[in-house]
Amino acid sequence: MQHQYLDDGLAPGNDSESDIVVISATYSDDDAQSATTSRFLTINNAQPALSLNTLPDMAVNSTASLRGSYADVGLLDSHTLAIDWGDGSTSTFSIPAIRDAAGNSTLNFFEAFTSTSGDGAVLTVGPVNSPFADIGFTVDHQFTSSGLKTITVSITDDDAGSAVETISLTISPTVL
Repeated sequence: MQHQYLDDGLAPGNDSESDIVVISATYSDDDAQSATTSRFLTINNAQPALSLNTLPDMAVNSTASLRGSYADVGLLDSHTLAIDWGDGSTSTFSIPAIRDAAGNSTLNFFEAFTSTSGDGAVLTVGPVNSPFADIGFTVDHQFTSSGLKTITVSITDDDAGSAVETISLTISPTVL
């Protein structure tokens, strides 16, 4: 018999990298005799993975559409996605789990989340590939100064798992 754990413990997570669960099995025979045995099992949190598409170089006051995806086989893990735009501004998003404990989808294609950083940025989800725990996203940002910008994106799940990726682009001065 097999069982897939969708999280390393109770959902939402508890900021631990692993949890101990008790599994029990009861055996019964046709004479109404039975026996039960239990074992402790350590369930480790799966680390999320992150991937970003490259961005073309652009001029000052242009809007960049950052596209990427993250994957986490912990389908009950909620996530925080943080973006350091490399120009002194940041955007942070709280994203719910792909599923709830009953197995219902809680994250949907085209669902939008507003940054909790107060910068007004909006993250749009899509596509959502639930069986493979792969979530696409898009976030727009306007660059108002020129120079080389290194964008750092991090994803953290509710059990302390994380991943970080960076990309760079050059913002050129506006031509007068």
